[in-house]
Amino acid sequence: MPSLVAAYAVDSGGNNSNVLTTPSFTPANGDILVVKSMSWFTGNIPGAISGGAQTYTNRKTVDIGGFTGYCRVDTAKIAGTPGAMTVSQAAPNTSCRHFLVVEHWTSADLAATPATNATVSNGSSAPAAVINTVA
Repeated sequence: MPSLVAAYAVDSGGNNSNVLTTPSFTPANGDILVVKSMSWFTGNIPGAISGGAQTYTNRKTVDIGGFTGYCRVDTAKIAGTPGAMTVSQAAPNTSCRHFLVVEHWTSADLAATPATNATVSNGSSAPAAVINTVA
């Protein structure tokens, strides 16, 4: 059964273009990292994800519009034994408030095709999507 080991949250602490980096942690071979990041203003795309010599796959980046900015989800399946590592998000393209959270999962796997919502509305209704789970 998948188990959340920890979630590491990093806040920019204000409007800036700082690189965000998690505290050090030690995943095992086969563990899953889910990286969720956002920027405050539209046009400020959250930077690329790196760390631990792992390959991160961008699953979805969405421009919400208005002052809500971008949201991004990346994943990595730990390959090898990286030892103690951190995860970093490159600086956004301009100064803004930005945020990063890295979820560290064990006994989990990634779907070949993740569930995503292709339609984003900046209207007054709540977002909705059908999500088909895999096992």
